[in-house]
Amino acid sequence: MFYDISNRSLVIVYFIIYLATCLSLTLFAKWLPQDKGREYAYNGTKSKGKRRGAGLIMIIIFDIVSCLFLPLKAEYIIYYLLIGICMIFGYLDDKAEKPWGEYKKGFFDLLLALITSYAFLKYNEGLDIFIFSHLNFYIVWIIATVFIWLSINATNCTDGVDGLSGALSIVTILSLAVVLYLQGQSNDMIKYAIIMCEIIFAYLWKNTSPSTLLMGDAGSRAIGFFIAILTLKTNNLMFYLGVAMVFILDGLIGLVKVSFTRFFKIKLFPNIIFPLHDFFRKEKGWSDSQIVFRFITFQVIISFMTIFLYFYY
Repeated sequence: MFYDISNRSLVIVYFIIYLATCLSLTLFAKWLPQDKGREYAYNGTKSKGKRRGAGLIMIIIFDIVSCLFLPLKAEYIIYYLLIGICMIFGYLDDKAEKPWGEYKKGFFDLLLALITSYAFLKYNEGLDIFIFSHLNFYIVWIIATVFIWLSINATNCTDGVDGLSGALSIVTILSLAVVLYLQGQSNDMIKYAIIMCEIIFAYLWKNTSPSTLLMGDAGSRAIGFFIAILTLKTNNLMFYLGVAMVFILDGLIGLVKVSFTRFFKIKLFPNIIFPLHDFFRKEKGWSDSQIVFRFITFQVIISFMTIFLYFYY
């Protein structure tokens, strides 16, 4: 059931969402799987034993609240279902005795991206691909699919420092909400964005260094999916380059590096470790707190510049 309430009352609703998420994470975390540590990641063993997969709780709350306080349009319902499916794939990986392989996860991400991009194009007039517009439907479908796949994995790769992925997600999501507002878009997607931010804020209470709870793939992949949806709703993929710059530098370039090395035997950035946050921890001696603060500061500046230059310059 959709409850149409005033914007003033929404402030109270957002606060209740935050408190409800905090309470749920506290009550239900004990049933989540324990992290086994990641030997391939820098300081990955420090997470061993912590509860992992909090994204299960976060996305369930997100979908329930969205259904209650946003219109039940066919397009929105599809997004609710798909973000839930994305979360389930991630959670199954989080709880698996043997983590899913890259190709298995990549296949499911691709399948999800194909369905999502088609649904978006069905309910929206089109999509500008950076400086290009009015492209052939199938070309746009392919590019949008690749974009969603990359967004899911970029956010996932950044999830390696307490508080980093969650805090960066909030900056990116709020930046996209500002873009949607300045474009005069429907308030529905702006409310959608704020609901997700409230839930991530609640999660950060548990995930700020030293963390006691991890969102796992269930959270990071679903949030990356959500960021892709918001970007698509701006009708221009150019915004992602600015409002998600740290996700691109920290996570996405690492995927490109691995791909070139594995498939083309070309070594890109041989002296730089990816994800980039591991490079700064291992090679530059930055603490986790320094990485989080500096990365977020950089992203806030780039987001502000992107929005200002596009709308006011």
